[in-house]
Amino acid sequence: MRYSVCIDEESMKYKPDPEKTVQIASRIARKRRGVTVEELIYEVVTNGKTFTPAVYRENRRIQSNFCSMQLYVLDFDDNTPYEIIRKKCDEFHLPISFSYHTFSSKPEYVKYRVSFAHMVPITDPKLARRILDMLKIMFPEADSQCFELARMFFGGKELIEKNPEAVFRVDELAEEFQI
Repeated sequence: MRYSVCIDEESMKYKPDPEKTVQIASRIARKRRGVTVEELIYEVVTNGKTFTPAVYRENRRIQSNFCSMQLYVLDFDDNTPYEIIRKKCDEFHLPISFSYHTFSSKPEYVKYRVSFAHMVPITDPKLARRILDMLKIMFPEADSQCFELARMFFGGKELIEKNPEAVFRVDELAEEFQI
């Protein structure tokens, strides 16, 4: 399966400084690509490239230009053990597509991202927001800043797990959310 995302062309080994972040933010919406999970992992984890799980109209990364999103990414930067989030995913029957350690993750203070792939692209911004809202309530440990349609995620340094065929369905997510 291929996913439409925006991937910056610059590889990094560390979190960019604010000036570099502004540069990436201004150009990334023009970097739309169709990739498999394995290709995205290579770009984000091996090459350290920044990406957005959504794509945008008019090459502008703003919520009002949202076009579609199929990957939903949560950022955990408060030292929550990965096993706790993994167990919650299992309990919610929410399969992880891939997860990776962020640039600033350390053995004594872990930071990571977890990605979930929806079975089809979501083109309705209201539905995409609803998915993010459900995930926000289901995973209060996640960074509150990652629940927006125009969020940009920096690359990382180490893959935690990958399940390229793992997908979820919004109706099943809603059912788990209600339970």
